Amino acid sequence: MCRRRAIFGLALLFLVLSFATVSAQKPAIQAYFCPSSESEVCQGVNALDTLCVYAYNFSDLLAGFEFAISYPPAVIWVADIVTADVVQGTTPTGISIGYGMPVVTPFLMMRVLVMWNCDNCEPPFLDNPIIVIPHPITSRLAAVRWLDGFWISAIGMTTMICSTLPAEETTWGKVKALYIE
Repeated sequence: MCRRRAIFGLALLFLVLSFATVSAQKPAIQAYFCPSSESEVCQGVNALDTLCVYAYNFSDLLAGFEFAISYPPAVIWVADIVTADVVQGTTPTGISIGYGMPVVTPFLMMRVLVMWNCDNCEPPFLDNPIIVIPHPITSRLAAVRWLDGFWISAIGMTTMICSTLPAEETTWGKVKALYIE
């Protein structure tokens, strides 16, 4: 009898720890320049470019999303290109997207057509962020779970235009050493 309790206790502990590792990464929504476009630098006034909006790290089947995108002065929103069953709003004013069939992440939700408003990376266009933010009317930055309609909160990720943050090449060991106490 005592052995059964010990095995049950270990199984329960294993189950709890396995859920903790699965939920280590937070669900997120990010807009960044599509791989086929150039990089995050000014392309010239009136040049068109495309942002890809992805959902990451959601562990459930999803039926929809709700969020907005804050655009910096370096880019001007032109149009949202969404292939969903229901779309209400736009990314600058808040968008709600619904799907008739469940989706899983990582998932390309939409593309956004933008127009560059700068010729080069000089002030005031340095460090211009494109930020995924909560929907301004509902205050949701979330996905809705398939079948039961439960809202799952997400993190809005940032993409920088004309970033002045230095990027250095390094090894994985050096990165890990930064976090060892």
